[in-house]
Amino acid sequence: MAFERVSHRYQSRRDLALELRRRLRELTVSRVCYGHRRLHILLQRGGQRVNHKRTFRLYS
Repeated sequence: MAFERVSHRYQSRRDLALELRRRLRELTVSRVCYGHRRLHILLQRGGQRVNHKRTFRLYS
């Protein structure tokens, strides 16, 4: 049985940052005046290791 070339090279489009987006949204709702830099610090204190550039991109 031969596989189609399209199915053989399939790449998942699942969002890997879904949990991070949820946590960031929770923080922005509870702390309205905080910017992306302060939220990045709160994420780090919460135990999530994330790059500051990714935090900025998701926050924007």
